Formats: sequence, structure tokens, C-alpha cells
Amino acid sequence: MNRRIILFFTLLSISLVGTAQDFELHKTLNAHTAGIHNIRFSPDGKILASCGYDNNAILWDVQTGTRIHTLKGHRSGIIEVSFSPNGKKVATASIDGTAKVWDVATGSLFGTYACQPYSLKDGNGNIAIRKGLSFVAFSPDNKYIWFAGESSYIMKARVDIPRQTADTVAFLGIHGRYVAMITGGCISPDGKDVLVSYNKSVLGFDMQTGQLKKRFMYSRFVDINDVVAGPNNNQITAWCYTGDVVTWNYKTEERVKVLKVTTPNNYSCATFSKDKKYLVTGAFGTMARVWDWQKGVEVDKLEGHSKIVRTSRFNPQKMIIATASSDNTVKLWKEKDETFWDQPQEEPIEEPNEEIAKQTPEEPIEEPNKEIAKQTPEEPIEDESTIKEEDLIVGKKFNLQTIQFERGKDIFLKTAYPELKNLLEIMKQHPQTEIRLEGHTDNTGSRYLNWTLSKKRVQAVQKYLIDGGIAKNRIRIKAFGPDNPIAPNDTEENKQKNRRVEVVILKI
Repeated sequence: MNRRIILFFTLLSISLVGTAQDFELHKTLNAHTAGIHNIRFSPDGKILASCGYDNNAILWDVQTGTRIHTLKGHRSGIIEVSFSPNGKKVATASIDGTAKVWDVATGSLFGTYACQPYSLKDGNGNIAIRKGLSFVAFSPDNKYIWFAGESSYIMKARVDIPRQTADTVAFLGIHGRYVAMITGGCISPDGKDVLVSYNKSVLGFDMQTGQLKKRFMYSRFVDINDVVAGPNNNQITAWCYTGDVVTWNYKTEERVKVLKVTTPNNYSCATFSKDKKYLVTGAFGTMARVWDWQKGVEVDKLEGHSKIVRTSRFNPQKMIIATASSDNTVKLWKEKDETFWDQPQEEPIEEPNEEIAKQTPEEPIEEPNKEIAKQTPEEPIEDESTIKEEDLIVGKKFNLQTIQFERGKDIFLKTAYPELKNLLEIMKQHPQTEIRLEGHTDNTGSRYLNWTLSKKRVQAVQKYLIDGGIAKNRIRIKAFGPDNPIAPNDTEENKQKNRRVEVVILKI
């Protein structure tokens, strides 16, 4: 009788755990035309990158489910996608043997880096070339990417300097023989080593010397598919083909925990929630599973895909899960009590200064801010409100506050034209002058939509000058979105100051 009571309360406790972590479907993202292989969240959790066998990667706004950029350029399916620690770049790794780095804000290609291929003759004398990539990861300082794949070469490329070639760091096979594939990788918890899952081991290589430092094995009979950061800062976790997720202490190399998450011979990845209490796994038919990591019990099933869930990942900032399937869709799930970031508007809204907006082109332009005018020469003014010939100095920045636009658009208000005409005339009168246009917004709405908006607006200014006869190579542009405010975004007046176009003199 006592045993029955104990069993009852044990099952009850497991049931209660299962209902405590209840996720609901938030969005379905559908733009890929072939099976999705991998997904990653940006460090701030606001962007999701997906990639698949249609040769494309897509950046999504997590909150709205809208597509930000489609990254095209690979010739074969993309197996891995990874964000830089600062969130400004994203890297893709493809079956075509190349890793590519892209700018998150613009979606433009930054660089392409080739893997060292491996060639092997079969019994008939045919040469098989192996070069497909399976993982790519950024170094903690954002300067390098590490990548590898079926050739078993570990490669390193510097990405903060364009057009750098990749270097070979290590080769894990024996030349002339069959080599196993590097199936996954990540950076170690201390940021000093690059880890790869290879054959039946996880190997750790020193990022400075390239020397092998660590080796982890679950069993000499079991292959390992992937390795990720573990639930604690000194742990790593790997997915095994037995259907187990295994965690080791990275310092001592001791095994910490084993959790059976699916049937043998299924491959996927496993990631932990922001508080490290929960684990999400895929490759269990058409569903993903959420686990209480400490108790080792399933707490929720995420059902809704029509084909196998290949990858599932927790958001690093919110109790949000993304699942990717061979059905070509990504689904976003959120805990029922979880809230998203501040609700955005459909597009970033900017309210132009009411007094300026009332002016017509025939009315005189407002004088610069009176408080600035009162400053003495001992108080240098970094930003001017209009450009004057006598102030043309290399490196000087002008804040052209009167160049304003329609709400959330790149269409000029009438009051912008006097300053635009002034800038055009100065560029004509000084044909050697080169400038950089810099676009800024306030922080209302999505950061990345604001980046896009600021880019479109400086492009509009650039086009105005080009249409006026100025050569394009004299006008550079740079978009900052909300990242460089000159005032706190706490009042409408301060937000107005942050919505601006600036001109930097590069050459005279």
C-alpha cells in the first residue's frame, strides 16, 4: 500500500512539472522551398536565422515573424548558420565547401571563405572530393570564424578584414585513408578553444596554437553528431546517435549527465533555456520535446510540424523556442506567460518636428538651435546644423536636422529641400569634396527595421545629389539605425534629435 502511495505522488509530481512549462505556438515562418536544416537566434534574441537545402539563409524578426533579409549566394544546401557575439554579422556554412559572412543590418555579403577539400580514390580509381561544411562559429572577439566539415580539415579565417583567405589549423584524418566527418562544433565555455564533434569524440583545440587539448567520449561504439554549450558555464553537451544527450564538465572532462531524448540513429541538436533549467530536443518524429534538465523528465511536447523536427533551439533572452522541420517551416513557440519585447509598430514611425513640418519651401529655414548659438569659441561644436563653405574641414561632421522625412518612409518633407539644395551647391562648387552620409533613427520599433529605414533615407539623400550631377563615388553612405543616439530616447523632443542625417567631410 505504501509503495502505491509513493508511486502515485511520484507520477503526480511529474505531471505537475509537465503542466508548469506550457508552450503555445506563436508564429509559423514559411519561406524556404526545401527542408530546413538549422536555425540560430541572435545574441539579443530578436532575430532568428534559418537555413536549408534551398541554398538560402533567411533572417527573421522574432517578434513580428516578418522576413528581414534573404541571404543568397551559396551553390548548395546550407547546413549551419551562426551569429557573431556582437550580433552584427552572421555566418553560413554550406555543402558547396564555403563559409560566407554577411552583414546583419544590410544583408550584404562580407566575405567568402573556402574549406580545404579532401580527395580520395576508391577501389575503381575514381576520385571523390569531400569539402562540404557542417559547422561555423565566430571567435569571442568577433574577428575570426572557425569552420569544418566532411573533409576533416579545421579552418580559420579572419573576417574583420575583408578578402582574407582561410588557414588550415588541423587535419583529423590520415592522408590516403577514409576520414570521418566533423559533424558539428562550437566555442568552449571559457572562449579559449574550438570544439568539434568527430567520429566518437568531442575534441577541443586551442584557438591560439591549434593544438589538441581535450577529448570527450561517451562510448567507443557511439558516434557523436553535435556539441553545444552546456547548462553551466563550465559544461558542454553533445548529441549521440544512441538518442542520448550527454553533458561533461569541461575542466575535469568528467561525465555529468545522460538523458535519453529519442530513439537511436536520429540526429539533431540540444539547447538550454536562458535560466539553464530546461532543455529542448528534436528528432522525435514530428514533435520537439521540452525537458526539466535537473529532474530528467519531459515537461512539454511541441506538436504541429508535418515532418520530422530536425532542429530546435531556445531563445537566449526569452522563454521562446524555435523548431525547424523538413516540412520547410520554422515554428516559434512561447511560454504562455512570456512577453515579447516592446510591441513594435508595423514600420518605424518618426514624427517630424511640428513647427518645421508646417513650413513651406518659400518660408525661411529656422535658425540653428539658440542654445548652440550662444556657445563661445571655448565650447567647440561637434555637429553643425547646416553646411557652410567656410566650415569645410576634413573630419568635420554636420547634423542636418532639417532634412526630415514622412513618417516611417524615405520621402522628403518639403522643408528638407533648402538644406538638400545647399548641400548640392557646395558639392558642385567644390568638385574635389567627398562626403559620407550617416543615417540615424530613434529607438521606436524594431532595431533592424530602423537600420533598414536609416539606410533607405541616406540613400534618398545620395540619389538626390546624384540626380543633381554629383558623381556617386564622391558620396559614401552608412546606416546606424538607433545605435548612436545623441540624446536619451525618453521624450519626443529627444527622439526628434536622434532622427537625423549627418554629413562627414572626407576629402576637400
